[in-house]
Amino acid sequence: MPVIPSGTAGTAPDADAVYGGIFGQAGDVTASTNVVYSFSDTGVYPFTLFSFFHGVSTLTQRLVYGCVPEQVSWQLNGNIFTQTVSGMGVYRLDSDNFSSESTAQKGGYSSYPTEPSSPTTVGAIIPGFGGVATIDGTDMSLQLRSCTISLKTGSRLMPDLFGSALPQFQVGGQREVTASFGFVDNDGSALIAIKNLAKQYGTCNITITVGTVAGYQVVFTLKSVQLVVPDMSDETDFVTTSFAASAAHASAIANTDDMTLTFQ
Repeated sequence: MPVIPSGTAGTAPDADAVYGGIFGQAGDVTASTNVVYSFSDTGVYPFTLFSFFHGVSTLTQRLVYGCVPEQVSWQLNGNIFTQTVSGMGVYRLDSDNFSSESTAQKGGYSSYPTEPSSPTTVGAIIPGFGGVATIDGTDMSLQLRSCTISLKTGSRLMPDLFGSALPQFQVGGQREVTASFGFVDNDGSALIAIKNLAKQYGTCNITITVGTVAGYQVVFTLKSVQLVVPDMSDETDFVTTSFAASAAHASAIANTDDMTLTFQ
């Protein structure tokens, strides 16, 4: 799915429920400024996905309720800024079989939901390039060729319970945030510094802002990233220096700031 900011700083994107599910809680809204999504280790924020055949109510409509994201990745430096989200839902309903489903399978619905008559959307797609990538305090945007930020939420639904065919609990395990990078190799001090940092098992903070216009900026902030020792590959006329999946960590044991996602 594309990453689509709202277009207005301090206003949540249309995919707000998805981000709430990813981070385990709603975003923190500062009017006219930003919306910040941060992790909750105790939060439960399932959501429902609807699929309607627009304007044709006689065709099969579908929904999945109780959705819990398990894995997420954001792919940077593409023509369109995109993300991939996968996980599990409690049950998939459809309009054709709704009347024959059990009360539990209906998920609290007394009738199958209809498509909103006048749906509205905000924002627009944005490029996956353009912005600022700061690694260990230095702007490395003009050297960065590729970047993927990945998240395993540690959350999942528990489906194998004796008393029900449907999941009854959302459970949480260890979260994992990683970032991988590819740079045009050069003799600049910034790239040399992070190569050395990786070899010495040091950590650094990373901030990547995608977008340059207020309302259409998406900011990733990763704390205490343990850089993997890089590989170098010959691309015929230049060399790529690649850091494989490098794990972020909270700044202290009691914190949950290994990654934040900000729309501003």
